[in-house]
Amino acid sequence: MKRLAALFAFVLAGCTTVSNGPMQRVLVDSEPRGAVVLVRNCGAFASKEVKTPGVAWVSRRSTQCELVFRKPYYEEQRVKLRRRTARSLSRYGTAADILFDASNDFEDMALGAAFMLPSFAIDAASGAMFELQPSDVFTDLVPARQDWRDGKTP
Repeated sequence: MKRLAALFAFVLAGCTTVSNGPMQRVLVDSEPRGAVVLVRNCGAFASKEVKTPGVAWVSRRSTQCELVFRKPYYEEQRVKLRRRTARSLSRYGTAADILFDASNDFEDMALGAAFMLPSFAIDAASGAMFELQPSDVFTDLVPARQDWRDGKTP
């Protein structure tokens, strides 16, 4: 009975799609504030443009996600987000330990695997098993170089 309870707890809570979802919040800020952040290659439903300070929504499946900070009279700053396996994915290991340590019976182990594999596949397909890093992006904008001879900013 304990194994069955652990199995249902895993099925209900172990799926990172439920806890993470396919989209991730990325906090963006700059000094000075008020920069426009263009969100590039971060998924179809990702934010397109955000003003600092703000929140950009990006797809966890994205592998080429880039944030471009722009403000008049400042140099453009680019930050590439890296995709990593989500920390919450460790729940699979915990659930597997509970299920497989509680039983040496092949049938119980097969039943546990039958519930774990579809959940893992859903998390992989939705992208919920990933997270983009850094999740908080702050950049100091650098004033654009001034051409003092003609008084113009390049």
